Parts: sequence; C-alpha cells; structure tokens
Amino acid sequence: RVIVLFMDIINSHMSSTSYPPFLQDFRSDPCQVCSEQSSGWHCGAVTCEACKKFFLRSVNEEHLKYKCIRDKRCQVTRSTRTQCQYCRYQKCIEVGMKTNEESPNPKIEDIFKQIPCACCNAPSSGIHFGA
Repeated sequence: RVIVLFMDIINSHMSSTSYPPFLQDFRSDPCQVCSEQSSGWHCGAVTCEACKKFFLRSVNEEHLKYKCIRDKRCQVTRSTRTQCQYCRYQKCIEVGMKTNEESPNPKIEDIFKQIPCACCNAPSSGIHFGA
C-alpha cells in the first residue's frame, strides 16, 4: 500500500509518461557542461561531479570574480574546463543549473512526507512504526 501511495505521489509530479528529472538515472548521459560521463541530475542539469562541485562553489558570489581573457566563447570540455572559470560558469547557467532554492523539483523528503503511515494512517513524520 505504501508503494502504491508513493507511486501515486510520484506520478502526480510527472509530465507525460516520463519520470521527473530528479528520479531518472542519467549516469550514462554526458555532462551537459563539459561532456564527461555524468554522475546524475544535479542542480537542474545532467552533470559530472566536477561540474556539480564547481557550480556549488561558484554560486556564493564567487562567480562575480570570474573573468574571461578571450572572447567569452571558450570551448568547455573535460580537458579545457579548468582553463576559463567564467565560460564554465556561464555554461552551467546556460544548461539550466540552479541552486536548491531556485530548483522547481520537489525534494524526495517532501514527497515521503505526503505518504501516510502504513500502520496508523497518521501523517508521516519519519519512520515511526505506528507509534
């Protein structure tokens, strides 16, 4: 019964017949920023761990210091991604990366909170086994 409720909640967040991005497995897809093998859906885009961490470090106003010494059109690849922070950050924004506060995807914890307890039907507050 809990699994059925969980799937109903998941389905309510789905558009058409595909799973929402935060539940899909993107590890076989290339990183949208540098084209390296991705590790999944991070901050609103399919990225590798390196680009995810770069973006998370950059969002706290660090990106304001970035300057491009070329023409602001640097190629961002696995081998060049460390050469221009400005263009790498711009590519992160271009592919749709956002901070957690800006992300439209619900957190998995929030989805689980909508599932009532299987024992007592009380609103979920974590695993409590009907107590």
